[in-house]
Amino acid sequence: STYIGGAGYEDMEDVKATSDNGLILVGYSSSTGGALELKDFNTGSTDDVYYPGTRQGYILEVDQELNAVWGTKFGSGPAVYERAKGVFVDENDDFVITGITSSSGLPTTAGAFQAAYAGSQDAFIVKIDHTTKEIDWCTYFGGANGQEESYSIVVDNNNDVYVVGMYHLEVNTPDFPLQSAGEYFDNTYSASEPYYNEGFLIKMDEDGDLLWSTYYGGDGQDWIFDIATDGRLIAITGAVRDENDVYPLVDYSGTYFDDVIDVNNEENEVSSYIAVFDRNTELIWSTFLGDKASSAGHGVSFDPATDVQRRLFVAGAISYEHDDYLTFEPLCDPGFGGYYHDEPLEYIPDHPYANADGFILGFDIDGFPEDPPVGLEFLNNEDLHIYPNPTEGQIVISTTKEVERIQVFSITGQLIYRTHGNNKILDLGNISNGMYLIEVMVEGVAYAEEIILNR
Repeated sequence: STYIGGAGYEDMEDVKATSDNGLILVGYSSSTGGALELKDFNTGSTDDVYYPGTRQGYILEVDQELNAVWGTKFGSGPAVYERAKGVFVDENDDFVITGITSSSGLPTTAGAFQAAYAGSQDAFIVKIDHTTKEIDWCTYFGGANGQEESYSIVVDNNNDVYVVGMYHLEVNTPDFPLQSAGEYFDNTYSASEPYYNEGFLIKMDEDGDLLWSTYYGGDGQDWIFDIATDGRLIAITGAVRDENDVYPLVDYSGTYFDDVIDVNNEENEVSSYIAVFDRNTELIWSTFLGDKASSAGHGVSFDPATDVQRRLFVAGAISYEHDDYLTFEPLCDPGFGGYYHDEPLEYIPDHPYANADGFILGFDIDGFPEDPPVGLEFLNNEDLHIYPNPTEGQIVISTTKEVERIQVFSITGQLIYRTHGNNKILDLGNISNGMYLIEVMVEGVAYAEEIILNR
């Protein structure tokens, strides 16, 4: 173990393992100095750019002996507030990081989805090459009329990037960037009180182009604190308050399901939840967790041993406010001598905020789909034609409408090719012979057709 930081305030927000058994750490600091010399991305200088009383993000890579390999300050300069909140290592060992900022001046890249700071508080997303330590792409994400706060980030098997967080409207009308991807999509900011916020979930491709952006929640207060992927499915967890029947619940056959929030204290009716999407952005399972006690989900993870049994785990906190309500519905004894405790570790009457325990839940998801269907419907649009088929490599998309996106998948569901914009001629000459599925998105609807490549 080791200390990290200087004489000021340090916080470590997230940590992930690298392929060489090292670690990549992110957080924020107010120190003026410290044991580690960190490069400033904006200037290339190693001079101290932390300022007393402010917060600036940092990124730090250490080897398996906890020796510093590389680190950088990440921020806009003095008198600002930045926090690096989440990090993920993709299949190429590159780092993708998300956080929040209150200022312009981040090192956004040419062609970024959002090159300029919108105002109030924005999220940011940055991808860094693990070999050169240079920025592949960097973008702000947010609107001018509210505050965005991102909490967590993951990358799936197609190298698509997912970020979760919350959006709080401050003035005028919502201007959070939204985009449908053909399945689950909520474009209504429905927080019912001025101080409430809405959860958000966004998806970008490996180049930082926006594929999907949606609110998630009901008309109460919603948080999405964490996101996880097994490469195919996407799981989120968080907390909701004062929700009603507009919350997006989905009962997946054979899986735990609770559609009622019954917390005793109506003024602090907070319940944890878990939701699972496939890579086509379809919501396949969503349930509340708990009953009489208040709870919040703070972490979610897939079991890596998928060859044995597919399982999903959620961890969080639970608060018992009265001794008549010492229950938490999802508790389940795993058997086989595994750790299990179904009562509060301690209860202190008249001190509800002191009665907080942690919880860990595990769910069997063996029945969940291995991979989503590629298209929403097979080609039946008279205005859309894909030819020739079979093809020797070139494919023509014939339609009078504007093509938004084209994707080509292997028959096992692996993404092979993707292009955005109104490109109607594809060259697949570098792809090996075989059968593929081509997906063409037109006016928000994805059409799919099998194609045969035979040169």
